[in-house]
Amino acid sequence: MQIFLALVILSISSASYADTLVTAEYEATVTRLCEDTDVVCDNVVLNLIHNFKGEKLRLGGKIRHKNCLSPDVECTFIGYEFEGKQLVYMLLPDGMFQIINQDGELVYSEQGSWL
Repeated sequence: MQIFLALVILSISSASYADTLVTAEYEATVTRLCEDTDVVCDNVVLNLIHNFKGEKLRLGGKIRHKNCLSPDVECTFIGYEFEGKQLVYMLLPDGMFQIINQDGELVYSEQGSWL
């Protein structure tokens, strides 16, 4: 019985949550490795697949919020951010997928849908 209880507690404490954004060219699955109630989460994984080329990319990242500094204002989720060697990948709540270069220039943008 104690082993069963320990396994249940372990599975609850290590919960992960995934969302998938699908665009014409990409399928992006985001897995949050934090509790669903955590406002700030810097332990997020992106698995990105190019639909036509079959290329795959896996990056670690974080959830982006604004207005989190004031206890009187509720934090607003503004998307996911993943940093590669030379590019930053952004997935926004409205389904926009963006790739930004080191100079902060938008090099790719495509509208998709969250599943």
